[in-house]
Amino acid sequence: MGMYTKKYSGAFILCPVPPGGHPASVTIIADNVPTDFPGDRADSRGITISAELPAEEFRIVACVPPLHRRYDKVSQLIEFVEVQRMLGVDLIVVYNHSVSARVGKVLDSMSHHGVVHVIPWELPFDAYLGGGYTNIHYFGQLAAVNDCLYRYRSRTQYIINVDMDEYIVPSLEGNLWLWVNKQLTLNPAASAFILKSYLLYSYLPDHKDYFPTQEAAKKYQLVTLLKTNRTEETLPFRIRPKYIYDPKRVVSAGIHNIWGHRRNFKSQYIPSDDCTVYHYRNAKVTPNPNGSVTDTYFHSFQYDIVQRIESRWRTIRREMNLTFSDLNH
Repeated sequence: MGMYTKKYSGAFILCPVPPGGHPASVTIIADNVPTDFPGDRADSRGITISAELPAEEFRIVACVPPLHRRYDKVSQLIEFVEVQRMLGVDLIVVYNHSVSARVGKVLDSMSHHGVVHVIPWELPFDAYLGGGYTNIHYFGQLAAVNDCLYRYRSRTQYIINVDMDEYIVPSLEGNLWLWVNKQLTLNPAASAFILKSYLLYSYLPDHKDYFPTQEAAKKYQLVTLLKTNRTEETLPFRIRPKYIYDPKRVVSAGIHNIWGHRRNFKSQYIPSDDCTVYHYRNAKVTPNPNGSVTDTYFHSFQYDIVQRIESRWRTIRREMNLTFSDLNH
């Protein structure tokens, strides 16, 4: 059995690789963190995360950075899952470092139905102290990205890495599966497609003009329908790009780019008029970095979005024996 090893900010990631080429587990080992037994860091400060392969096969899997600090945004979670599924994602993989009790119930329900896979993500050291990150960047996000790569590489054709406030939006087809297969016919040597980002401002007022599902959008706090003010131009490729990739063509993945490709494959950079990332930023960018426009892309799918989300809310309330108020406040 070989060993795939990579060092990420503040930690070594060790992936034992069996003869078939797929790691059986991922071990996170703290780097430069004091222990009671110097030189024995792997035993005293390491954690092994089981990487048992899922039985199902998928077309597109979305991997989410570790949810942390008792994540409690129920409305955001449900909207994220259902809109991603509408866009063509089959499965959302959630790394659970710390969530609230009610988010845990929502994840239990969605996991039961095979909509999400929840991966426990307990780190062997404190990841956030005194208002800043210590020992490892952003709760081990890079480790989670690569865990997802190797955990699902033999079970899915494509993977996307996105935050809970990001959506990959294909301009024409409206479906990532159709879009990425078309791209591969045009770029047969591509391992990944790198995408620019638009910023949409969650802190600005809701869309001012009437649209048919407006009341439901307000009830369920749907940012994809309510927050339509975005930057006129995308950010450049060097700032916050995201990507969709073929895990069988990739050796290691970063947050915004592929770090290692298999031989003869490379990343393809996609023009913003073909496919982009919609990033719903709650933090203010002063001033709007490159002007702003009204973008109602998701209004074209408003009935589908609302129907999916209403159905998911009903299922969760029934199975968890909770009221809408319990889940929403």
